[in-house]
Amino acid sequence: MTLPPVENALSRADFRDVHATRLHGFALLVTHGDQDAAAHLTDVVLAAHGSRASVTQHPEREAAALRADLLRRARRLRRPPIEPDDRAAALNILNVDASAALALGALDVRARGALVAADVERFRPEDLAMILGTSTASARRAVRHARRRYMASHPGPLPGGPRPLRTRIAEIVARTLGPEEESRS
Repeated sequence: MTLPPVENALSRADFRDVHATRLHGFALLVTHGDQDAAAHLTDVVLAAHGSRASVTQHPEREAAALRADLLRRARRLRRPPIEPDDRAAALNILNVDASAALALGALDVRARGALVAADVERFRPEDLAMILGTSTASARRAVRHARRRYMASHPGPLPGGPRPLRTRIAEIVARTLGPEEESRS
């Protein structure tokens, strides 16, 4: 008895289903609540990578490659500033409160990308290096620097008592994605 050949190629729709939600959340945080920029970047990156979508031995590497491309494009993107109310509404979708939004705003695009990839999505050091386009040691330094800047800009204690940044951001992501979407990513 022979088994049918395994199809390695994912359809574009399957590829989008696997990556779109988390990538868009990453984009929304990296663009600091610019919904139009986040949607545009997500679509462009998924289209660019979807044409060569395949089942890989390392799906986390594909996720890291998507974020690296998105971060590179976001750093080059020049857009007029968005209205503070629009930013707050967009970040509120992710349950990011005003004080966390203010602290994220103190970071540049690369630092926000480093912080979100490390503390929200918990990429491994070698994947962080890919996302940031640097060595593993430099990626670790970039994450530490982003954490320090975030914590230095955070106005006052966190609601509900002090919690580590990783816990706080993970709670935001868990509320946003919900159990059914989190299990798919």
